[in-house]
Amino acid sequence: MSKLVEIFFPLFEYIKLIRNYINQRENYTLQNKSHRILPYLINFERFSLFIAFITLSILIFIDYFFSHEEKYDFLCVSFIILLITSLVFLYSGIKNKYYSFFYSLYYLIVFSLLFFLPHYFFGESGFEKDFVLIVSVILLQAFRSGKYSAIPVIAVLLIIFIVHHYQILINFNETGIFYLFFLIWVSALTVVFESILYYISLDYLELREKRDREKHELSLSRLVYNNFFPEFSGNERLKFYVWRSEHNQAGGDFYDVVQLREENMGVFFADISGHGVSSAVMAGALKMILQNMKYTEKINPEKMMSSLDKIFHKDYESHHASAVYIFFDFKEMKALLVNAGHPPVLYGEKGVKFKELETEGSILGYALKDPIAKQITIPIQPGDRFILYTDGLTDYLTDGHNVNVIENMEEIANQFSSEKSDVLIHKIPEHVATLSDFKAFRDDIVIGIVEVL
Repeated sequence: MSKLVEIFFPLFEYIKLIRNYINQRENYTLQNKSHRILPYLINFERFSLFIAFITLSILIFIDYFFSHEEKYDFLCVSFIILLITSLVFLYSGIKNKYYSFFYSLYYLIVFSLLFFLPHYFFGESGFEKDFVLIVSVILLQAFRSGKYSAIPVIAVLLIIFIVHHYQILINFNETGIFYLFFLIWVSALTVVFESILYYISLDYLELREKRDREKHELSLSRLVYNNFFPEFSGNERLKFYVWRSEHNQAGGDFYDVVQLREENMGVFFADISGHGVSSAVMAGALKMILQNMKYTEKINPEKMMSSLDKIFHKDYESHHASAVYIFFDFKEMKALLVNAGHPPVLYGEKGVKFKELETEGSILGYALKDPIAKQITIPIQPGDRFILYTDGLTDYLTDGHNVNVIENMEEIANQFSSEKSDVLIHKIPEHVATLSDFKAFRDDIVIGIVEVL
């Protein structure tokens, strides 16, 4: 019977170890560097010890049932002791007072019951067997939460071992002295290892706390970032379709619709350098800049882009951007377009395939020249379409972890030129994702299709 006990107890201890590791990663809270890491109240460790005790008790009951020895009273007392210590431990966890003390007390009482019950019911289990049991428990103390929290338990275990086998030790038995020094050596290593794990846990939890904080900030910035984009989908003059696939929580891709007099419209696309919160904030700043621009600049794309270049260069030196702006003049039925280092706009006349519009322009923010980009004029008629997109669509990761750049976006769009705009806008990214060497998009993607009505 005692062999079964020796098998079951380490088994539940290892279950406890695994669960404690999970709790250490998921449920421990970091107070600060000078405090120990406190586990939450609900911890599987107390249940594993309780299960070990119940298992032992069941084995004892089986032994009692078959042997009919009068040892039931001692078992009842053991249950009462366990119940009282469990309630005290539970209360200390709820009140958060003396938690560490009662944690160790509970552990020691349950272990003591597990240690002495086999001796009481089944006789002496032997010096070597007791030694193996105590060593296994001491080693497991290395995985307790906190710095030096294992010392009380280890000290009591050493006292139990010395008291229980004092006759062997007092006679200076060579084997007993060796085992005692071995226990002390193992105890010292356990305390050192526990301290190392403590500081590793602190570093891990600090890193995780920082990552959680950054994730929260990105989530908040995403909520703000999404409010920058217009809900405009069209009017009597044109229809506007948009498709977004965010690679990051918040990024620098931005678009806006500028509504002007006489039902004229402007469509603005930009890709701000960088990713994350700073680029999202810059997108919000860009939206405010566009709203506060002069009307004469909004109807003259070349002037607008030059003004943006100067503002970026003067006030936002840490950022630069590519951009394209199209002003639709429905009175004269023409579109004025300027492209400042942005991917080429695809233009498709009614019933004609798409073609890239050739433009001249440089990225905003460097003040390389004035004007920063040259304006072109395109006659328009109902049925004409313009496709605008950011470079997240053309740059993708390959299976070999390289970056491939699509240079034939015009051909891809023309494969689906007969489709309606609301279908076409989905077909283009879907086709890119089916390329033979495609692995994943590496950046945010925004695609817009403007259709003249």
